[in-house]
Amino acid sequence: MMDNPHAHLDHGWPRVAAILTPLIGGMVYCVQPGFVQGLTEYAGFSARDAGYLTAAEMVGIACTSVVLTFIAHRIHWRRAITAFFLLELLGNLASIGIRDFEWLGVVRFVVGVGSGGAMSLGFALIGMTSAPERNFGWNIGLAGLYAAIVMFALPEVFHAVGLTGLLVFFALFAAFGLWLVRYVPERGAHGEPGAGGVELSWLLKVPALGAILLYFAAQGAVWAYLFLIGTAGTLSEAQVASALTLSGIAGILGGFTPTVLGDRAGRAGPLTVGVAIGLVAVWYLVGNFSAASYALAVSVYVFAWNMTHPFMLATYASFDRSGRVVVYAAALQTIGMAVGPAIGASLITEGHYSPVNYLAVVLFALCLLLILPATLMQARSARAAAAAATAAGS
Repeated sequence: MMDNPHAHLDHGWPRVAAILTPLIGGMVYCVQPGFVQGLTEYAGFSARDAGYLTAAEMVGIACTSVVLTFIAHRIHWRRAITAFFLLELLGNLASIGIRDFEWLGVVRFVVGVGSGGAMSLGFALIGMTSAPERNFGWNIGLAGLYAAIVMFALPEVFHAVGLTGLLVFFALFAAFGLWLVRYVPERGAHGEPGAGGVELSWLLKVPALGAILLYFAAQGAVWAYLFLIGTAGTLSEAQVASALTLSGIAGILGGFTPTVLGDRAGRAGPLTVGVAIGLVAVWYLVGNFSAASYALAVSVYVFAWNMTHPFMLATYASFDRSGRVVVYAAALQTIGMAVGPAIGASLITEGHYSPVNYLAVVLFALCLLLILPATLMQARSARAAAAAATAAGS
């Protein structure tokens, strides 16, 4: 499958490189609230300016993700990921000390270009492994653990060295990525189905890809307003903050769950359970609720989100061994996260966020309707192919 012996992605450092590449790509996005705090409290930008600066980075991520859907199968992956990590490294170093809003916006857009490229191709690398559920689970779980550790350390870092310390850390993390990139294959594999996969018609693939757009539009809408949903439900800011901290721990556990389950439970079952749990949790968070019930609901919600994500990406990986479908999925995921809050904002009224919850419920339900036919068909075809191979061998 690979074009050089040491780049076999199922073992050793090549597997580590596959798992960590999208995490290094998304290192700023994972701790975005802390980065925004650094921009406002330690770099002198207003909250509005900080929002626009992070938006510039997100635009860079989205642009690269979309472009890669057209060219990923034609480029040299190792060189491309090297370039993306370099953009992250140099962009974060260049951000140090910049106080001009427009210039910093350009630099953060460039960082986003590097971030989006590394994330998209990194997800595709994981999709090319023989155990994508487990490896996507490791990626999501480690991302949650990384975010928890960095956010915990940030107050001390900011107090000691300000925003500069965080930007230097980002640059060093990208430098580690440059060391890892030697284990990345030069190109994606050819277009055969992924691990345990059987080639499906695009009539099934296209609706399935639409599912991740809807899923992350729902997640983006809810996540953007989850704090305000809590305070609108008569909770104090401290109670909401404590609940969201607890949900972070639940998210880590959710991300690591697929590493334990692997493909033993299939994909349709975990996808259905995960999306359904998210739907119920969001439906519950309408009106007033106690601090304990809010903490439970958001923890279950984030657990289900992080558990579902690896299985969803593994489903796309099973459609196409080349990684192209996973690149499409990564682009649509990014677009969904970007448009979700905008759609939610158009629905809310002052102090009333229930339309966001109802929107998410509808999108979650549509997501299942779109992804399950392809998932079930792929599983059925894979079982038939395995049975035929066994019969031929005997």
